[in-house]
Amino acid sequence: MDVKSLTDVRMAGPTVLHFWAAWSEPCKVMDAAFATLAKDHSGISFQRVEAEEVDEVTEKYAVESVPMFVFLKDGVEVDRLEGADAPSLTRKTAALMNRSLDTAAAAVESAAAAASQPPNSTDVLGRIKYILATHPVVLFMKGTAEAPRCG
Repeated sequence: MDVKSLTDVRMAGPTVLHFWAAWSEPCKVMDAAFATLAKDHSGISFQRVEAEEVDEVTEKYAVESVPMFVFLKDGVEVDRLEGADAPSLTRKTAALMNRSLDTAAAAVESAAAAASQPPNSTDVLGRIKYILATHPVVLFMKGTAEAPRCG
């Protein structure tokens, strides 16, 4: 089912949202895997969201690239997958069927709490370790974003 607005997103039970764009070749590849999983897992709602057309849903789930998959259990995000990785999509979909809401919500809350508490700012090594552990890509640069300096 294609989502046209935020009210179309299923908030009951397990749901997988597939954020895609027509111009993206990886999205076209993942559409086939997504359709196969939808046939194999009738207990999960599989919904497609055209990321550039349905801004309110794209912004709500902080989607910055496509393909992106967001896994929901009773409206609560329990997992996400960025990129064209069909085996991971299959594993995460199976895990969504087996995951209890309490366990998933507790894991998300504890991860969010841990990520929101950086080490003391005077401990430079601790701060660097925190940044590297919580972000998949890190850019260290001189200057500021407005006035970068090279050299």
